[in-house]
Amino acid sequence: MIANDKYDAIESVAERALSLCPEEIEHADSYLSLGFFSNLQNPMRMAAYNIVFDAEYERDLRWQIKSCTSYKGDEPIFEDKQIKEQCDGDLINRPIGERLPNSNIFRKGNKWGYYDRRIPVEFYDWLERCFADNPSRIRVESGRLYDHKPKSLILECMVVPPKRKWWKNLTIYKGIFSGSEFTLLGNDIANLADYQDYQFHHVRKLQVIVKRRDADYLSMMVEELSEFCHPTDARKKYVVGRMIHLDSTAKYGAPFEDAILKHIDLAYNLYIDGDTVNRMAQSLATGSMVQSATFRTHILRVEDVPFNTLFKFAIAFFKSKYLTEEWISTEFQ
Repeated sequence: MIANDKYDAIESVAERALSLCPEEIEHADSYLSLGFFSNLQNPMRMAAYNIVFDAEYERDLRWQIKSCTSYKGDEPIFEDKQIKEQCDGDLINRPIGERLPNSNIFRKGNKWGYYDRRIPVEFYDWLERCFADNPSRIRVESGRLYDHKPKSLILECMVVPPKRKWWKNLTIYKGIFSGSEFTLLGNDIANLADYQDYQFHHVRKLQVIVKRRDADYLSMMVEELSEFCHPTDARKKYVVGRMIHLDSTAKYGAPFEDAILKHIDLAYNLYIDGDTVNRMAQSLATGSMVQSATFRTHILRVEDVPFNTLFKFAIAFFKSKYLTEEWISTEFQ
C-alpha cells in the first residue's frame, strides 16, 4: 500500500518520519539496500521501514499471546465433535486422527490439521514409537481444519552449580531442594554456539529446581528463558519461557534408572510488560517463588514414563542446545 502511494498511507508515513530517533534511523539504514519503498525519499523511506518493524513486533507478540491462550471450545478445530470431547483444558487427549510420517500434520476423516509447531517433528515420531500406549495429551493448533492437506511447517557460563550426584539415587531429603542456573553471555564470537543461541535464538538462561515435598513425592521444573526486544525501542520486550515440569513417587535412595515419572509435561510461558522485568531478575535455582507467566499454555503431557525421558524432552524442546547439553553434562554426569 505504501509502495503504491496511497494517500492515507503516505500521510501516516510522513507523521512517523517526524518522530524518528537516531536509533531508528541507524537501524533502518542497514535495510535500505533491500530496495523496498524506493518510491520514497529519506526520511520518509526510513519511516516506512520503521512502521514495518513496529508491525512485525506487534504481530509476533500477538501470536505469542494467542498461542498461550486456553481453548474456549468455539475454535474451528472443535467443529469436529470428537476432538471437542477429547479436549482437556489447553490439551487434547491422544490419539487425534492419523499423523503423517515425518510431519506435524494430522488427518481426521476428510479433514486436516496441525500438531503444535513448537515441538520438532522428530519428537512426535519418538513419542509414538516408544510410548504409543501411555496416557498423553497434546496441543493442536486451533485456527482451522483444512479440506485439503496443508503444507508442512519448517520447523555460557554456569551461575549456580547443581547439587552433585543427587540424581543417581534421587538423594534429596524431604523439604530440601537442588537448584542450578546456566546463562549465555552472547559476547564472544569465538564461542559460536553461545553466540548463536544468544543472538539468533534470543536465549538468555536455563534455570532448574528439584525438590522433595514428601518422602514419596519428587518434582522438577526446568525453564529456558528467551528475551525478545523491539529492534529500536529497548523498553519494549517480552520473554518466552519453555518449561518442563515432572513429578515422581520414587523414594529417597531409589535408583535413577528404575524411577518412573507420574507425568512429564511441556509448557509455554509468556511474560510481558512488568512481568518480563520481574521474571528475568529472579531464578528458580534459589528455591523461591518466581513471577507467574502473564499467559501460559501446556503443549504436551505424557504419563508413566522413565525418568530418563527427561533428556529427550529437553533436547527436543529447548532452543539452546548449548545450554541444554551444558546442564545435562554438569548435573547428570
